[in-house]
Amino acid sequence: MATRTIRTIGDDVLTKVCKEVKEVTPKTKELIDDMFETMYDAMGVGLAANQVGMLKRIVVIDCGDDPHVLINPVIIETAGEQRGYEGCLSVPGKTGVVTRPDYAKVKAYDEDMNEIVKYDTKYPLYVIVNARGKDNRVLGILKEVRSVEAYGKCVTAQVVGVANMNAYNARIDEENRQKEIAKQKASIEKELKSEIDKMNNIALYEKMAKEHPENPRLAELVNALKELGE
Repeated sequence: MATRTIRTIGDDVLTKVCKEVKEVTPKTKELIDDMFETMYDAMGVGLAANQVGMLKRIVVIDCGDDPHVLINPVIIETAGEQRGYEGCLSVPGKTGVVTRPDYAKVKAYDEDMNEIVKYDTKYPLYVIVNARGKDNRVLGILKEVRSVEAYGKCVTAQVVGVANMNAYNARIDEENRQKEIAKQKASIEKELKSEIDKMNNIALYEKMAKEHPENPRLAELVNALKELGE
């Protein structure tokens, strides 16, 4: 894979009609790979072949889900309307308010020239179910996938995710257990230090009493302290 030069506004290639792709050759696959590499390098989410100077009806898209390749795409159905800010890799440094359909259905071909149908809406790509953990943080683990037909027009791709929180909650339980163990250890270590300090003090007092027999009061106080358990 290699990055290619993105053509910017003012380049004639952006105003020309792209040609239909009749077959996918090794050069076509190389172009597709380069388009993804170029798009990622430019931190984009979509790129058409004419944006890298090739007059072919090919589009690559990656909005954070699985990368999509659309060859000879045709919009066959739309509905609704939405407006929002958009940018374009061929118009660097600028954004504008664009009106788009709420829903679009597109027929195209994949890299193996198999006919596919893609759905796109304003709704999030993944539907996350049961995604709130014991600590109330929203986080999940993808457990299974289901076909888009089960959800109709309310999703933007061929699959949706069902989150399984068991593993996450188990990790939270383990983190809490480790925190409790650490708390107990700190309490025990504090008590041990206190007891050792007391023993050291008693040993010091006894030593001083032996070294100074001329002061019998020292011995009396040491004995009194030991009797009190101090």
